[in-house]
Amino acid sequence: MQMQRIGWAFSGVVAGLLAAGTPSAVSAQSFIRAYAQAYDQNTGSNVSDTGQIAGPLATAESGPFADFGGTFHAKAFAQLTPGMGPMLGSFSAMTNTYPLFQSIALAKAWWSEVVTIGGTPGTQVSFNLGFRLSDTLTAAIYPGYANNLGAQAEAQFDGTGALSGLSIHDDYYAPAAIKTVWRTMTFNAGDIVTFGASLYTIATAQGAEATADAYSTGLFAMKLLTPGGGYTTDNGLVFLTSFDALPPVPEPATWALLIAGCGLLVASLRRRRRMGAPD
Repeated sequence: MQMQRIGWAFSGVVAGLLAAGTPSAVSAQSFIRAYAQAYDQNTGSNVSDTGQIAGPLATAESGPFADFGGTFHAKAFAQLTPGMGPMLGSFSAMTNTYPLFQSIALAKAWWSEVVTIGGTPGTQVSFNLGFRLSDTLTAAIYPGYANNLGAQAEAQFDGTGALSGLSIHDDYYAPAAIKTVWRTMTFNAGDIVTFGASLYTIATAQGAEATADAYSTGLFAMKLLTPGGGYTTDNGLVFLTSFDALPPVPEPATWALLIAGCGLLVASLRRRRRMGAPD
């Protein structure tokens, strides 16, 4: 199958959808958020949005929907995981056998965390800060369609707040891979800064199909370089220090079940104590 990027057909629509999925206030606050939007020119937009929540898990899903022989599907999650810190995932998929209609699947997730830099007053503290993204992106035009139709699949992982400028961009022209970026940053002891990130995937197609799968996930690491330094976070998060030998990452649904199970266990123990049951 021939592959071709759509540029002109979707630029205005994509810009509008990305603007719609932008937090109204990414400032000195701690939150997570997940957003998913599946759009078809015939049926309009279908949006799922958690808004900004404290955590530990935000999930959003739009679709899968079927229309005129095609399907469109978007989903995203953001979660705060003990021992691994914040994690983001997004997935967009599109098949479109009806070339007169534009269709787009957009998924986006965010985390934001207030961080206080520790250390001896009057000193500076340095860290290595990094992102890791694993994704699979594919796009193909169906045989027999005109050359002005095409497909697009992209993933973008961007830092926000003090992490602005730390970024990974990927599209279906690049081979599937695990990508990492690092930056060394220095702060004053006692500084209060906001770290954050957003991950989005987008799939667009006319007479084509596209999938942007970055559900595997977007990770953040923070390694201390200055002896005697450190950090604390608003909600007690501890970040990864490297991406080597990562522990198994639970799926969002599994993580939700674990949270529910822990809640039931705590409730059961409290009931036993009230009843005076032996341990």
